[in-house]
Amino acid sequence: MFNDHFDEVLCLNLPIRPERRERIKRTLNSKNIEFQFFQGVRGFAIPYIHSLVSDRFSAPGYVGTLISYLNLFDYALHKGLERICVIEDDVAVHKDIHAIVDEYIPKLPSDADMTYFSYIPLNDDHSMWNYGTINDKFVLGGPSGGIFRARNLCSMMGFSINRRLMEHLMKSLNESFSPIDLHIMGTIQDKGKFGVYAINPQLFCATDCHSDGCGYTIPELMRRSVDLRASKFEDYE
Repeated sequence: MFNDHFDEVLCLNLPIRPERRERIKRTLNSKNIEFQFFQGVRGFAIPYIHSLVSDRFSAPGYVGTLISYLNLFDYALHKGLERICVIEDDVAVHKDIHAIVDEYIPKLPSDADMTYFSYIPLNDDHSMWNYGTINDKFVLGGPSGGIFRARNLCSMMGFSINRRLMEHLMKSLNESFSPIDLHIMGTIQDKGKFGVYAINPQLFCATDCHSDGCGYTIPELMRRSVDLRASKFEDYE
């Protein structure tokens, strides 16, 4: 079962998004997934902070996202949690989530510090999404189902992370103060110091709703976040 693999499951939610809170609560409860909400920081409420770092953050919402994750990691570390799962409140959940995690999580390489459960693979210059880029990264299985090494994977919609990498990110992100997804893509994924993997099919995918990061609805986000070789849109709810 999903919860057997983590010390705690945390769902990021903004106080201004009660409708998302109720929707994801209904969905996770229907899957018998135990979790707790973690209050995020709304970046658009702190435009002055964004003005100080606007050369690194394209929108105030992304500043709030970074602060939210730093707060969450700080909470997990001080609580002594060794491995957590983090879910954002606007995801859809795979209807067979328990079977997928029970199949693949025990088979993750022993050096796995972080595992993506939702992702959008990008090409090397990050200009477009392309699931073909992961074809040669599999350490188990293949595009129809398996585990692969993370490289150029975008998004923080759903993932697991251990204490070692949380401690590193608390230090490195406070030094660089940059968007967390880009920081992990550029300095963590496929760099050798940490083991970062992803599971296919995705356990979670995006829903086509307003993004509190950029401040608008991103076109075709659900389509981008589902590898149709391993699952179908109707597999998510």
